[in-house]
Amino acid sequence: MGGFKNLLPFAYGVFLIGSLALIGFPFLSGFYSKDIILENAYAHYNNAGVYIFWLGLFGAMCTAFYSIRLLLLVFLTKTKTYRIVLLNIHEGHFAIFIPLFFLSIFSIFSGFMSADFFTGFGTDYWNNVIFIIPQNYFLYDIEFISFYKGLPLLFVFLGITIAIICCSIFNKMFYNFKTTTSFKLVYNFLVKKWYFDRLYNELVGQQLLMFSYFFAYKNLDRGFIEIFGPTSVTNILYNTTMFVKDVQSGYIYHYVNFFILGLLGIILFVIGFNVILTKIIFILNLIFMLVLSESIVEYISKY
Repeated sequence: MGGFKNLLPFAYGVFLIGSLALIGFPFLSGFYSKDIILENAYAHYNNAGVYIFWLGLFGAMCTAFYSIRLLLLVFLTKTKTYRIVLLNIHEGHFAIFIPLFFLSIFSIFSGFMSADFFTGFGTDYWNNVIFIIPQNYFLYDIEFISFYKGLPLLFVFLGITIAIICCSIFNKMFYNFKTTTSFKLVYNFLVKKWYFDRLYNELVGQQLLMFSYFFAYKNLDRGFIEIFGPTSVTNILYNTTMFVKDVQSGYIYHYVNFFILGLLGIILFVIGFNVILTKIIFILNLIFMLVLSESIVEYISKY
């Protein structure tokens, strides 16, 4: 990377405008949106608002640092790219050119031309579309924060200055500092998101996976459900078919025996069913006679 300013003039211009708008350079679109957010936070006049305000200033400085660092390393510093890459480098397709061109135009003029219209002092643009109770309306208060209004711009220029010093003037010294052990420890700590992902994966995610595998999958799914579900049914069907296959011996006396046994089974079933049905009918008749007799006795006792 590096040295692409003359090779990619349109891309350089778009990156320059986008980066300056992103860091909140004066009179670009990001300048108005960033300032009103920070000033609105400070206008709460409480500990949380002041904390958010200073945290936002630090974020604005970091944004200015890495945005200018991107411009320096890609477009402005001495190139470190192979010659074959430089010979084949070219601008993007025309389909990318058009939207980037209009976005750049809006990044330059939209904030300056519409800031007062949308969020200016006393504007009635939103009317009652977004209702805000008076206790939470701070657009009036931000007009009286005189000293703190200039701090976001100061921190932006501070981030730009640090980026120019580290990545252009003292580039070699900054590189040597990045290769030190202490910087690598801090860098790894930040780039790995304070090791929250590792703690979460080992303490929560891994434990849930182990529980899901050993209990829900092995014991429940592949154990209880499998034994009393598909596996049991398939085993019963397989054993039944194997038994039926073995019964089909081809000898007539075997079939005669099965015929006699089946006929005896049917006779016993019919006899047993008739006996059981007769007993049920007898019991129902007995219950009916008892109920009827009680009704008659009750009727006689009344009259």
